[in-house]
Amino acid sequence: MVYTIILAILGIIILSVILFRVQVYKKDNELKKVGGIKEKYKEFISHFDDYDLNNKPTILTDRPNNYEIGWAGPTTITRLWIHEVYEKVCIQYEIQHNLRNLKRSGINVHNLPQLNKKLTWKFNSKSNQREMAIIICQDINQLIDLM
Repeated sequence: MVYTIILAILGIIILSVILFRVQVYKKDNELKKVGGIKEKYKEFISHFDDYDLNNKPTILTDRPNNYEIGWAGPTTITRLWIHEVYEKVCIQYEIQHNLRNLKRSGINVHNLPQLNKKLTWKFNSKSNQREMAIIICQDINQLIDLM
């Protein structure tokens, strides 16, 4: 009886993993057909071209279902990550100290306050990209104002 329950639980777990992998594979193929996240969310991404007026974003990851851009400024490093799962687009923003640059400038980084802030959002994959960008930019500005 106990073995049957354990086998049933293992079967459910394995089936769930397989179904998830199939969905991820389908989503990757769907996104490849439209040029990946970079093309599908082109309008959204364009709102961040001027995020740092002195620094254009660097593409850190460009895969069909995973796109990440970042900025390395004199004091901070910022990343914006976009990923689509099922019919949801997941976006994450992260800001942290640029420790290497600060150390190079002679700043004792151990005296700095902790800075490792993250914001995350989930939108329907068919959401208006301009509206998504407005919401995210407002949230980022509020975070920066609090620092």
